[in-house]
Amino acid sequence: TGPNGFERTLKTGICRVLNGGFAKETLDLLDPGEYTVRATAGKRSGQETFTIERDRTKQVTVKLRCPAHG
Repeated sequence: TGPNGFERTLKTGICRVLNGGFAKETLDLLDPGEYTVRATAGKRSGQETFTIERDRTKQVTVKLRCPAHG
């Protein structure tokens, strides 16, 4: 989610994520402002909030945590 009503849901194969891999998604041409990325894979979930500056790119990694193990 982000400024100006931005909201997008992306889906990827869960096997890569749960087996120690990662899923990479690229969002182009986002308005400057604060964004929140929420990710879930099975029982694991994570969230990161970050700011996009005008004419800049941003790489964000969301670490997934298991509720039973933190």
